[in-house]
Amino acid sequence: KLCNFISAEQHSAALAEEIILCRGLLPFHAPHFCDLILKDNRAAEGDTVTTLDLNLQETAETVLRSRLTDLTNHNVSGAAVVIIDVKSAAVRAMVGSPDFSNAAAAGQVNTAIASRSPGSALKPFIYALALDQGICSPQTVLADIPMNYSGYRPSNFDLAFRGPVTVTEALVSSLNIPAMSLTQKVGLDNTVQTLQRLGISTLRNPPAHYGISIAIGTCEVTLLDLANAYACLAREGTFAPVRLTESDTLTSRLPRVFSTETAFMISDMLSGEARQFDISGHIADTVQTRVAWKTGTSSGRRDALAVAWNPEYVVAVWLGNPDGSAPRDVKGNDAAIAAHSIFRHIYPDGTGPWFERPAGLSTRRVCARSGDLPNRYCA
Repeated sequence: KLCNFISAEQHSAALAEEIILCRGLLPFHAPHFCDLILKDNRAAEGDTVTTLDLNLQETAETVLRSRLTDLTNHNVSGAAVVIIDVKSAAVRAMVGSPDFSNAAAAGQVNTAIASRSPGSALKPFIYALALDQGICSPQTVLADIPMNYSGYRPSNFDLAFRGPVTVTEALVSSLNIPAMSLTQKVGLDNTVQTLQRLGISTLRNPPAHYGISIAIGTCEVTLLDLANAYACLAREGTFAPVRLTESDTLTSRLPRVFSTETAFMISDMLSGEARQFDISGHIADTVQTRVAWKTGTSSGRRDALAVAWNPEYVVAVWLGNPDGSAPRDVKGNDAAIAAHSIFRHIYPDGTGPWFERPAGLSTRRVCARSGDLPNRYCA
């Protein structure tokens, strides 16, 4: 029926026009996450309900693209994000690369499960061991001085030494000598075994293969494993394997790796308003949810990592290049900016939860210079 919107000739031409059918675009969400489920044979017959939160997935993807735009001139093409729900151990987001279709940047490589150096990102677990063994407390004084380990002379990231520092200062500043010294004290075997209990699946060699320099990243980890290890701290010291589908069960009695008190102290030391300076150089004008966070920068700055957490989520970010080449002047703090940005999206009003101080944790006065109990030489 003609309604006089078009002419009879136009009507005839439209009817004569060949109809070409083509396949429409199908939904293409979280390809690396979906590939992991398929390769892990987790997909059951029929419908598979995954743990993915599409809103968090899209947030992670958006933040990652924005962060790489900020780093356009730094020769960095790869990035990954893992977000874990602390209570359920569920993976809520996994970004394996900024662009799955970018073949030139190895976009189909899932760098969230690739083995990379963690840099200093394992240090909190070594400090946690030392706290649990009673070797130190947050104000114990450690020595950050030049050391010689059978010809190996480690240095700090800035090549400077600070002399006597508290445990809190050493951990927050990610100093290498104190962390290696504590690794010696808690025991190398104990350190490696604890990291394995935390789910670091890439530690397959004897402890001697890594040496005490494992404290500064002489091993390989995956971002997924690292995020889940931090989830143990966020879960107040208990460990749970990650869940990718809702059919993956979570045992009711989780194995304890660290005491509740130690998990709290690590989170407390690595959080707070003063830590904001390390990200932005100033205290934020707006209220931001409190999170603990730790960075890692591998040898040669090939990998920049950051893990941030609170009682509800763990957010882990990696920046680098899939081919192992080093970006230009990219470090752990660059990844931490992305992790903090994701937390701001999760808690836009800044009212996220924080850990309750355990009843078993007490406070004592110590000598400010030595960190020991007061005595006649130091009040």
